[in-house]
Amino acid sequence: MTTAAQIIKQAMQDAGVLGAGKTPTTNDYTDNLERLNDMLEIWSLDTLAVPFRTQVSHTLDGSQSYTIGSGGDINTTRPTSIESAFVRDSSNNDSPVSVIKDRSFYDGIHDKSIVGEPGMLYYEPSVPLGTIYLWYVGSASYTLYLNTRGQLTSFPDTSTDVSL
Repeated sequence: MTTAAQIIKQAMQDAGVLGAGKTPTTNDYTDNLERLNDMLEIWSLDTLAVPFRTQVSHTLDGSQSYTIGSGGDINTTRPTSIESAFVRDSSNNDSPVSVIKDRSFYDGIHDKSIVGEPGMLYYEPSVPLGTIYLWYVGSASYTLYLNTRGQLTSFPDTSTDVSL
């Protein structure tokens, strides 16, 4: 884990504008936090993705779909993609879940309400919340694990720990 303050201090030292053992001023932190966030935004707009990978989990409740993103059913940073997934049952046994990339394949499933161990999912990376569609529909005896890829977002302040 690191903070924007650590990145800013190191960048200032590497650029030769801050001597060893010195500490940036409050104005240095404020100005450079804005520059750091501007840089991330420019990279994002220029499609120079700054990806990160993470694993999130969610206990299933029998729903056919779940929203993912800030404030969603799975409250985390909205992923740009789901690279792989698996479910864990109440006995701690893991089973893979195939990630379907083609919406028309998911749409072609006739009965999407079958309850059982999920074997496939389709991810719609909508904004602001993405949606995960499962088939079969999993009950509360399953926990879904998602290995996701996302983009770094802006730093909220200089002191919040951020996993890079």
